Amino acid sequence: MFDINVTLEKSYTVFDMDRLSFDADLPLGIKYMRFLAKHNKDLQGSSDIVAIFHGDACHMVLTDDTYNAYRKISYGNPYKTMLQELIAEGVGIEICGVTMRNHSWTKEHLIAGVKINSNGLLRLIQLGHKGYVLIRP
Repeated sequence: MFDINVTLEKSYTVFDMDRLSFDADLPLGIKYMRFLAKHNKDLQGSSDIVAIFHGDACHMVLTDDTYNAYRKISYGNPYKTMLQELIAEGVGIEICGVTMRNHSWTKEHLIAGVKINSNGLLRLIQLGHKGYVLIRP
């Protein structure tokens, strides 16, 4: 059926989550992370998936209270559960430390399991040097 059958034994992927991009109400980056995590689990492949949140998408990794204050709403972070599920599946979720400093956020403002890197852009470069493929949804 296919001219080219694509299989992956190992994959190293980094998502540059610096802007908001949606498929209906679902952020494309989260959609693709879920797809890759499921694909690798189904094939029992070896993979590493990391998402670097910074810029306009930084609020997606905030706790409900911090999200509410930042977005000036009252219903909490709609991405929290999806990100918690990805973290439980082994996806690395990171936020840029520069972004955090600019907003006066601390680790307590983040969803549990989110890691803080010292600089999001430099982290993307670092992972690129390690062979990670960059996805910018």
